[in-house]
Amino acid sequence: MVTTEFIKKNGASVEHIEWHQVKIPHNYVDADNVLKKGQLVYIQGKIQTLQFTDEQHIKRYKTEIMAQYIQILSNNIEQTLVQD
Repeated sequence: MVTTEFIKKNGASVEHIEWHQVKIPHNYVDADNVLKKGQLVYIQGKIQTLQFTDEQHIKRYKTEIMAQYIQILSNNIEQTLVQD
């Protein structure tokens, strides 16, 4: 998932883009068949940060969004994905 915001920097508006990894539980109905690249979606959930050590023995962190509620907003279609 990507989020964008516009930030004022030196009097000019600059676009700030961030990419996020969203984990969708396997028990969501039709999530793989319904969600398409480029769709505008509303995702509600919790943020989870994992700690791990890479191959060079450096401690790393990975932050993911654990989806609990997803609603598709684009293409004039509103569809809610629910858990089984």
